[in-house]
Amino acid sequence: MTQLTNYKFHSTGQFRNVVRSIKEQATFAGIDSEGNAVFDNTLPVPALTYLGTTKLHGTNGSIVLHEDGTVSFHSKNNLLGYVKNGKFTLLSDNSEFAQSMSRRMGSVSVILKNVETLVENTYGDLCYPIKISGEWCGQGIQKGVGISYLSKKSFFIFGIKVGETCQQSKQGWLPAYTTECLTTNDTHYDGIYSVMDFPTERVEIDFNSPEFVQNTLVKYTEGVEECCPVAKQLKLKDAEGNLTLLGEGLVWTPIDPSYCWDSGTWFKTKGKKHSVSKTKSVVSICPEKLKSIQEFVDYAITENRLQQGIQEVGIDQKLVGTYIGWVNKDVNKEEGDTLEASNLTMKDVGKYLSNKAREYYIQELNKL
Repeated sequence: MTQLTNYKFHSTGQFRNVVRSIKEQATFAGIDSEGNAVFDNTLPVPALTYLGTTKLHGTNGSIVLHEDGTVSFHSKNNLLGYVKNGKFTLLSDNSEFAQSMSRRMGSVSVILKNVETLVENTYGDLCYPIKISGEWCGQGIQKGVGISYLSKKSFFIFGIKVGETCQQSKQGWLPAYTTECLTTNDTHYDGIYSVMDFPTERVEIDFNSPEFVQNTLVKYTEGVEECCPVAKQLKLKDAEGNLTLLGEGLVWTPIDPSYCWDSGTWFKTKGKKHSVSKTKSVVSICPEKLKSIQEFVDYAITENRLQQGIQEVGIDQKLVGTYIGWVNKDVNKEEGDTLEASNLTMKDVGKYLSNKAREYYIQELNKL
């Protein structure tokens, strides 16, 4: 019997995180006698082709196929429910993702069959669990972007993961372009798409000189923010009949299977309207150096980050502490390198971040 597990989805980093990671992987020369990593800067650093797919402003969802045929549904952090022997069991839900997918099992089954064929053709045999991840979008999930006006909540597949991550065999995520063969007109009618069903971008990134691609990444990101390819292709309109084309940004993944399997090589670029930090550049290579605690707090605590926290945690008088914890954890995860570059620690800024988060959350509670 399948032991159902909570398969959490990773966080996608920023360009500067990936630049550092790729360089460190390429120049790693071993461990010294004191247990410290040694790097050889004479070793070659790769140039890689990256695929840019539309970053959709919704909520993360995954469909997982287990070896015994059980299909489970997941949010970014939680197991929501499962279908076993044709019977659906709901444990919790996230914007009705699990319930909606259980009602669309005809299309889900088509997708899963196509994924199994793809995995067999890639690896020669099937390896479980097979995870299909995407963004669940539409009215009532997020606001202020073109896809908020989808008439039917829809699932946009952006990745397939095979089995457990294995560094030695480079098993994990398949290249994003492999998702283009999964969907059909019938699955589209059911509100299940691939991000590859819509226009994409490609760039060559020489990690010896990553600054040369910055302007290109900025151009593509600002273009998507101004005109979301998904909203444009689906001709989404507001209640007054006006086209709603505002997008969020792009997710960039390597095309090379020897790199794309590792989600640490992925990065996101968001337009300024959706950035969770007050960055000077849409795409940066190095963390910003900030001069004071107050400057860091102003940089890190933005309306977008605070709203994202509410979407993740929920809004309830009993969740104030949980919300504050989420904000602090998110800042530490996303801006740890900025803290280090500014000679600051979470101990220095924690109480100021907490005060800002508490004040905002209480203001939102008072609106209820």
